[in-house]
Order: sequence, then structure tokens, then C-alpha cells
Amino acid sequence: MANQFANSMIADKVDRVSKATGLSIPAVVELALDLWLTEVSEPSDQSARMAVLMAQLDSTPYRVPSGSIQ
Repeated sequence: MANQFANSMIADKVDRVSKATGLSIPAVVELALDLWLTEVSEPSDQSARMAVLMAQLDSTPYRVPSGSIQ
């Protein structure tokens, strides 16, 4: 799926994250926004923020990128 970002730097970053994680482009954008919203919402200590981020990453299924040797 080709992305349609106006900024080529953003498009490149989204593509790299998508390829590295095996997530779709919309899933990458949604995860990035969720992580950002977590950071800018209620102030909390660093360990609590890290726990939220780790929980989000743990819930993301791992997919071996195509063309990889297992």
C-alpha cells in the first residue's frame, strides 16, 4: 500500500517503520499517534509512561518481514 503523505521525509519514516515491524501504514500511524498522545496527556512519572509504552508494544503482533530468513 503506497502512502499518501505530502511530506516525503514523513513518508520515508513511515515506510521504514512499516517494513521493520511488518505493520501496515495505517497501523504505524495509529501507534505513533497513540504513543504521542500518551506522552502529552496527563503528566506522570517516567516509569509509568514507559509501562504504558511497553504494554502497547507488547500488544503489537510480531511479523517477520517478507524476504527474511528465519
